[in-house]
Amino acid sequence: MSGDILQRLIVDRIPSSLPSTSHTVLASQVPILFREPYILSGYRPIQQNWLCYLQSLFQKHNETLNVWTHLLFCPVLLLRWWANIGALGYTLDAACLPLILYLLSAFAYLLLSVAAHLFQSHSEHAHYFFFFMDYVGVAVHQYGCALGHYFYTSEPAWRESSIGPLYLPGIAFFAWLSCGGCCFAKSSPVVHRLFTVSWTQEPCLHFYTQIALFLLSTLFFSCHIPECYFPGRSGSTFPGLRQTDISMWYMTKKLQGTAEGDK
Repeated sequence: MSGDILQRLIVDRIPSSLPSTSHTVLASQVPILFREPYILSGYRPIQQNWLCYLQSLFQKHNETLNVWTHLLFCPVLLLRWWANIGALGYTLDAACLPLILYLLSAFAYLLLSVAAHLFQSHSEHAHYFFFFMDYVGVAVHQYGCALGHYFYTSEPAWRESSIGPLYLPGIAFFAWLSCGGCCFAKSSPVVHRLFTVSWTQEPCLHFYTQIALFLLSTLFFSCHIPECYFPGRSGSTFPGLRQTDISMWYMTKKLQGTAEGDK
């Protein structure tokens, strides 16, 4: 919250010599998806030519700082690397490979974030696509940072311990989990409806029943219930897959009820 207010204050103090597009609009003139808390103006209208959003790189709008704070770090990284290349003697051998991968991950994160903030205003699909790619860049950078820490800052004794071999696979998993979680939270209609509609309101009962049955079918299938409680007997009587099929059938019926109720 405070970051958004600070960003707005800084944008307002950008010199007037910076060209300001005549096409920025108020928050009320763009869909809710594109609105930011406490940012009331400076939005670029949707469905413009892609070139318009590229040209907005040099214009004053609500994403100006977001774009340039990421973009300016790219030459900073390059200059920092170039300043040390003579002293450290970078090569493509195994000793320098983690650092090179870290730099590539940093550029991926920065450039994908620039693209997200620059082009997300084009449309709803563009918004989701570019921010999903932004999350991918963040996950790649997380793993790149982990490579640097693992090979350049950790002690040999730690790398040879029981934790060392699990560190990089664990980081890869959590980076994937972070990316997947961000993408899911950004777009999931399930999460949106859970938090915006009363659980007792019709036809939402169909919707929540459908979710419960989906989770129940997952439990039956993944945990082999009830076979695990009746070994040798449940295979022909009530296999977990059959319980899954029944739950999925009811889930489909409830989903149909949800769709019909929403019409």
